[in-house]
Amino acid sequence: MMKHSIKGHRTVTAVAIDPRAKPRDQKTRLRVIEDPSKIKEARSEFRQAFKKKNPREIPTNIYGRHEVIGWWLEKFGICACFMVEPLARGNEGRYWWSPFGTTPPERRCMYYPSREISFPFKGIKRGINGAFAVDSRGQVFFVFRLGRIRKEAFFKELCESFRLEIIHDGDKETEVLRVGALDSANFVARVSEFVLKSR
Repeated sequence: MMKHSIKGHRTVTAVAIDPRAKPRDQKTRLRVIEDPSKIKEARSEFRQAFKKKNPREIPTNIYGRHEVIGWWLEKFGICACFMVEPLARGNEGRYWWSPFGTTPPERRCMYYPSREISFPFKGIKRGINGAFAVDSRGQVFFVFRLGRIRKEAFFKELCESFRLEIIHDGDKETEVLRVGALDSANFVARVSEFVLKSR
């Protein structure tokens, strides 16, 4: 099978592994976005998708340690929070952290998110659950690395709602759920569905 690469990306192959999934093109390719500037750009587009929904802004405090503005989207039943600056964690290095909740936060009170979504500065790294991947048409997707989530009771329901794939990243294989395309009209709805079903 031929592989192609472009600057800032690594070519990967995505194949369906969920037997319940509908038949689809097995030659579908996703390339993990590894370039920091491109990840930052995709993460900004991810954030803007929620801002465009005109959320109610509520100052809150995640775990009592991170003061942020929570964006409550009543129509979707979620609260989205986006850190202005990246965080750092052990060997994983710097990463973008976005905690989500399913209840509106109380003004300037401690808030406990139900689902955390993070993006590394570079590619997919072990311990960081989110990533951006691009297909052959240049469309960018948000994918979620499974890790421990596959052991949760809600995993089967997630597989019924989101495409389950294996992304080959060099000599490693990473299982992901393709949540949605950043430029799709229903992107916020898809992320909200993911958050609600994986809490």
